[in-house]
Amino acid sequence: MRASVPRVFVVVVLLLATLSFAGERKKPAAVSIPDLSGNWRLDPVHSTARPVYLQANQIIIKLFGRQYQFEFRGGHKLLARDIYAVDGRERPSYNTRLAKGFVSAKVEKEQLLVTTRAALDPEGNQTFIETERWSLSPDKKTLTNKMSDGKLRIYQKQPDEPETEIDESEKSDDR
Repeated sequence: MRASVPRVFVVVVLLLATLSFAGERKKPAAVSIPDLSGNWRLDPVHSTARPVYLQANQIIIKLFGRQYQFEFRGGHKLLARDIYAVDGRERPSYNTRLAKGFVSAKVEKEQLLVTTRAALDPEGNQTFIETERWSLSPDKKTLTNKMSDGKLRIYQKQPDEPETEIDESEKSDDR
């Protein structure tokens, strides 16, 4: 009997050790966010989709931690600004009398994946989902926006434009 007590003790210790390791959850690896920052001009020759906003031929993208800011411009005119928190959580995007929109963003395979869900009725019974994949070329000079319907928007990197400020001396005086 004495020989079996140490064996039982060893078995119990091994069992407890196994259970304690099984209870530990592995932390997911930190996902690196691709830096899409820059001043991008739409390449209409290579694009198969129209601009996001009809006159938007330029996007200025800024990355703040885990949040992107997209500024859609037509010339120097700001047409729209979208902000995406890269955490996969769905957030309200727009609300019109015809539809409510919700957007989520996450990183998948070194690409920014933006999913928009639109509810076309108040109860949300009629919805459609659109996805966009934003990716950089290896040389970081081309930004591709692939839509869920397979169409592409291709953007070419431009030199960063300096922040425009109003020169006080150039203001007109209407006296």
